Amino acid sequence: MIHGRFSRWLGPLPQRRTDPFGWVILALVAAAIVFAVFEHPLGAAIVISVIAAATYLLERQRAPRVLRAAVSRDGEDIGSFARAFDHHGSASLDPWAIRAVWNAIVPLTVSPGAVIPLRPSDRLATDLCIDPEDIEELIPLLVEQCERVGGDWKKNPYYNRLSTIADLVYFISAHPLRQVKSGAPAP
Repeated sequence: MIHGRFSRWLGPLPQRRTDPFGWVILALVAAAIVFAVFEHPLGAAIVISVIAAATYLLERQRAPRVLRAAVSRDGEDIGSFARAFDHHGSASLDPWAIRAVWNAIVPLTVSPGAVIPLRPSDRLATDLCIDPEDIEELIPLLVEQCERVGGDWKKNPYYNRLSTIADLVYFISAHPLRQVKSGAPAP
């Protein structure tokens, strides 16, 4: 499954627009926050302080681990990440999926002063502390970015084992390419 152009010319992730229902929910949440601040200023201040402190403590705990991982992987980049995959194996492997996953996941590993270079064996939740819901939101965008047909997620052989970066790349690669009407390779 070859694309008509190199993966370095892969476009940005498609942007999902917020629908009117989403804006209504956002407005209701904002109104509830404003109401809480004016109606119960002390309680709102306490809740906001607790959330800020928890966020600070979690990032303070995470930052040294990210820094250690980044230092231990010094010199690794997308090239070493792509070479770590078995390109001659029986599973289909799309270079666009490799680049799209790298471009989408690396920003999620950023901590002050460090970024973790990815390895195919990295576990999304355990090693990289990426919320599975974030991955669920990324999958349709990555599939679309790689010019593949989305939907029917359960038919994908990697559906029930999306735990590592490699699983995510193979999951995207397993979806069929979108057909181009002109018969030419995908632009």
